[in-house]
Amino acid sequence: MTDQAQGLRELASKSYGPTKVIAVTSGKGGVGKSNMVINLGMALVKLRRRVLIVDVDLGLANIETLLGISCDYSVQHVLDGQKKLEDIIVQAAGGIRIIPGSSGISRLADLSGKKRKEFIGHFARLQGTVDVILVDTMAGISKNVVGFAVAADEVLLVTTPEPTAVLDAYAMAKTIFHRQRNANIKMVINMVNDERQAKQTAHRLESAAKQFLNRRVRTVGYVPLDPHVRQAVMKKRALMELYPDSPAAKSVQTLAARLVNHRVPLEEGRRRGFVERFVAAFGTGSAQ
Repeated sequence: MTDQAQGLRELASKSYGPTKVIAVTSGKGGVGKSNMVINLGMALVKLRRRVLIVDVDLGLANIETLLGISCDYSVQHVLDGQKKLEDIIVQAAGGIRIIPGSSGISRLADLSGKKRKEFIGHFARLQGTVDVILVDTMAGISKNVVGFAVAADEVLLVTTPEPTAVLDAYAMAKTIFHRQRNANIKMVINMVNDERQAKQTAHRLESAAKQFLNRRVRTVGYVPLDPHVRQAVMKKRALMELYPDSPAAKSVQTLAARLVNHRVPLEEGRRRGFVERFVAAFGTGSAQ
């Protein structure tokens, strides 16, 4: 009998669409967000998607550290006119590509009109070459994090069953909905002991969002506690690369298939480019 994950993979491999920007965020650190980004990216590549990861975890090169790579250039060099955006992309394991963020990302909302227009043009051309852009945000609620979340087509909120993580995830969802009432927030429960614990955690947060915010947060998957995850981190390699048949890797692959198959019609105002929406999220307006 074909397993569920295989069925989802076959379904996902048949459909393509315009570039989708997914902001992966969390209410607090330590929930495995950056690890989720890397492995989700590789899982999407297995589904024949072209994937670009934008690391905007300012000051912390988590993506680079987890993959054991070092990036010489970042968005800072693009904004300073030293490099073109396509010049700083790093090819990584598993077929994913990475744009190192550094502190340059936080400057996007403060650019002059000309510089902003130039960068938006670079990014727009880049978007046409990939199917999915995963934006790895900082943990916690800050102006930059919310800006990226509001600008993205979808938000993937990562949490764990830990009570403080659930409370912080709810606070993050509340903040995003306050800025973007129709935000498309999906949730994945990481590091769960079993399916029962995952369902209980999901129910708590989904119910709170419905009762107190009158909004829906949809759970799209969970990833079990798996010693292979730590082993991969210690080796500075991706789980999907080293242990593709591990329980956690299989769960991430199923999650990837669900994400690419869930389609939400975009409002006309959401059809602008990601960078334009990011700039607009800070109240500075978008480039014309």
